[in-house]
Amino acid sequence: VRSILSNKQSTISYTLFRHFQYRLSELKKFITCLSVNWLELFIRCHWVKKLVLRAESVKEYLINLIGPKEDFPLEARIFHTICLISSIILITSLPINIYYGFYELAILMGIVQLVGLLLYFLSRVYNKLKLSIILFGLLANGLFVINFYFNSGINGPGLMLFLLCIFLITVVVPRKQYPFWLALNILEVMALLYSSYHNTLLIEHRYPSLFLQYADIASTYLLTALLIFIATTYI
Repeated sequence: VRSILSNKQSTISYTLFRHFQYRLSELKKFITCLSVNWLELFIRCHWVKKLVLRAESVKEYLINLIGPKEDFPLEARIFHTICLISSIILITSLPINIYYGFYELAILMGIVQLVGLLLYFLSRVYNKLKLSIILFGLLANGLFVINFYFNSGINGPGLMLFLLCIFLITVVVPRKQYPFWLALNILEVMALLYSSYHNTLLIEHRYPSLFLQYADIASTYLLTALLIFIATTYI
């Protein structure tokens, strides 16, 4: 009797297990079908299609701004990207400099922004990449010298900008021009350090508070890191 009962119990248990397994597989199929249907419904939504189309149009617009691969070499696209991003960042810094009374720096940043846009236009529209890069290197070095004196010398972010300048120039110029731009950069920095050390009155200390000094250095570092990241990503 005990043997018969145990066999019946095992048979019932096995039947229940198989039934539970079958129901579980049916539930999985239902959830999978439901998720697929919801995904298809989501994709077919009008606003999702509209969003995708807008993203594609924005991408095409950015490619057109920087320059298509078929029409512009890598150096040109890097140069265009640097000019555009620098202009955007400088636009945001203008009201901040004006608000804190840094009028000379605001004018200088405005000139740098205008020069960057003109050089971008010269390269992107008229395809004068070599001329644009040479002018960019010379004007950037000259404007950064002025910035060094008006922006607290070594107590400001001036030296960081010189480092950014030589990096960006070496990314876009031919190798045979490396010695010239490197020598110009090093000589300028050494001359600025020497003159500021022996003539401390030439440097204008513009920061009214320690917070503004740190904020200026931090923002310049973020700009430097961003442009270096973009340039190396292209490479």
